[in-house]
Amino acid sequence: NLALNPQCLMMILDTNTVEKLVALLACSVPDALFNLSQSDMVQDQIRQAEGIPRVIMLLAHPKPPVQLHALKLLSNLALNGKNRAMMQRHSEVMSKLQQMHYSPIPLIKSEAEVAVKNLSFPVEQSTEHRTVNTKMQDLLAKRTAVEEGEASASASSSIGVSEDIDAITPEKELTEEEFKAKEEKYHQKRMNTSAEILVTERSYVTGLDTMVQKYMLPMMAEANNPTGKKPLLTPEQVRNIFSIAETIHGYHKMLLDGLEARIGSYDENMTIGDYFLTMSDFMRTYTQYVNNYNIAVEVLDQLEKNPEFVTFLRELTVNGIKGQKLHNYLIMPIQRIPRYVLLLTDYQRRTRQDHPDYKLLGEAAEKINTIANYVDERKDLFEKARHVVEVDHLIRNIPGRFEKTVVAPGRIILKEGTLEMTSGGSVYLFLFNDCVLLTKEQPNPDAEVPNAPADTPPSIFSFINRFPLKAINFINHPDAMQTRFMFEFRTLEYSFQLMASNASEKNDWVKIINEAIKNLPNVRIEK
Repeated sequence: NLALNPQCLMMILDTNTVEKLVALLACSVPDALFNLSQSDMVQDQIRQAEGIPRVIMLLAHPKPPVQLHALKLLSNLALNGKNRAMMQRHSEVMSKLQQMHYSPIPLIKSEAEVAVKNLSFPVEQSTEHRTVNTKMQDLLAKRTAVEEGEASASASSSIGVSEDIDAITPEKELTEEEFKAKEEKYHQKRMNTSAEILVTERSYVTGLDTMVQKYMLPMMAEANNPTGKKPLLTPEQVRNIFSIAETIHGYHKMLLDGLEARIGSYDENMTIGDYFLTMSDFMRTYTQYVNNYNIAVEVLDQLEKNPEFVTFLRELTVNGIKGQKLHNYLIMPIQRIPRYVLLLTDYQRRTRQDHPDYKLLGEAAEKINTIANYVDERKDLFEKARHVVEVDHLIRNIPGRFEKTVVAPGRIILKEGTLEMTSGGSVYLFLFNDCVLLTKEQPNPDAEVPNAPADTPPSIFSFINRFPLKAINFINHPDAMQTRFMFEFRTLEYSFQLMASNASEKNDWVKIINEAIKNLPNVRIEK
């Protein structure tokens, strides 16, 4: 468990602990190496200490728990290209994993599937055995500076030219110099786009690494707190927040290794479409992450109601890259998938049809686009769900007879805004897809503090009342003199007559409220 803490991990790596643990594999303790094996350096050390053959031997151990830990350790080790190459040369590995695929124990069966997937990912020849393209290396350095916001506007304008490739058949016969210039321009455009693919993948993997190393592992270490002190969260809550982020991180490290080797030694016949075709099968796991996102947001929201957890999370954020909040990292995988489609489509557009990569890029973009469409359908819901969490943090003075939170899986805000009350004064109304929340908008004291963060909301909302839509009788009053721009919510106990500022605003409210009531039978809110 100490290995889950980055500082402890570095202290462990300064000793010969990994070597000793590899020796202990003969005593069937692969679980001791599992947490350590999430580090790239440890993955190398285990191979160098001849630990991989020992792990493979433990796949045939008579005790299922030992088999399971050996499988998990093997899956982690396979994320390292050199380890994967060694395992792929080991003839027994795949046959043993295929046998375990038919295990009657579900955990062993599912972990065997993960191990087979990781091992089947292609191993690219390492960069030290390839000819490095110095022109591409210079371009990557410039593109990296642009990505990090450190380059000048002139440097960024020279990268990612948006023109299409020139026609293969020229309108007039070219001189040798013109032909050479045309070819150079064509390859420069392809190099620009391939550099963007690699640099953005580096940035994405760095973000995933931060999410896992700087947030997930320290939070799991806190959940498994061995000191006897009550932890701030449970292991189950950590799993609910991060879902399969660790698996996604592993897959993209493998993809990045391959792209580094190929794009870093760019040549005219280089292909990357085949890599993305292979990766598209791995990307199907994103649907699991996508489907869990609302749960992750809700669990994190509940934990953030504890001031001690907020302090703990703030310390992790300070240690993170550029101080980004955990929410920014959690949404990152959902934002990345659609970008692959754009990058691959753009790269294919800059590739001639007789190039070996042209067809591969098209097939890869098409396969990934299927996943991207699913993600896009859910993305709007995620943003709305996240807004519910943001609003929940701003609600004040909720009476004890009401739930202390408005957050629930499936609940979204359809419309919000200020409305006048016929009895005098105004309310700020939140219309959810299953209920109505009436509040009073007030200035946020936190926003008035000197040096307050720029993203501090200017308002907070004092609770007035909340009603389920199914308990409301909604009345759209005609626009007579006394009922101008007015509509009404009635329940058995209360009546609220509200006025919009104009006919257009009223019609908008009425339309959305009626649609919400009509769609109530299809709304599933988990309490």
